Amino acid sequence: MRLNTSTLSTFYYEPPHLARQLTTLDVLSGGRLGVGVGVGWMKQEYDVARSADWSRRGKMLDDMLAFLRAWWTTSPVSWDSEFFTMPPVHADLRPVQAGGPPIWIGGASEAAMRRVGRSGVGWLGVEGPAPAASVSSQDEGAGRLWSIARRAAEEAGRDPDALKTAMRINLEPGTSVDSVADQLKRYAESGVDEAYFDAFTMFAGLDQLLDFAGQVIERTGRL
Repeated sequence: MRLNTSTLSTFYYEPPHLARQLTTLDVLSGGRLGVGVGVGWMKQEYDVARSADWSRRGKMLDDMLAFLRAWWTTSPVSWDSEFFTMPPVHADLRPVQAGGPPIWIGGASEAAMRRVGRSGVGWLGVEGPAPAASVSSQDEGAGRLWSIARRAAEEAGRDPDALKTAMRINLEPGTSVDSVADQLKRYAESGVDEAYFDAFTMFAGLDQLLDFAGQVIERTGRL
């Protein structure tokens, strides 16, 4: 079982603090952390967080991702960008996963897909069809976006065939086990690599969530 975040709003955090928190989570989980990030959608959040500039949120995220990679792969590490400066420090706690936890990029814009190709292990979507090659013929728009990610990966010297897709399934109160199992099967058939539940509004306790997940696994097996 992996421990994944969904479209983490990185602008809430000072970069060194976020890097240390994610490193700690990766160590405590035995290298099972996956990090989902995105630029966010609510301008008011940027207005109250770190005096963040809404119009530069994409560049801010790019800078954060580059810093995280530097933190996870070099020591001592220093930073000097338009967003923040840090003198050389020793980061002795290292992530279990080589190079740091995998980073999934959320969003459905051309800029987001370029970011997927440059910096992510793959694309993190919500509900709708994943922009994978296997479904591009069915959804021309999704196929076009996925081609942008692949081209950006090639330009960055990365393997475009290594890019993955993951889907977040929002569970609303009353969602049935069968409907979730059917949705997982459809995603698997369309080429999606991973899927996970957001059950925040559905269950009052962990036991209920685990029971529901167990029933889904029983119906789907290992897709």
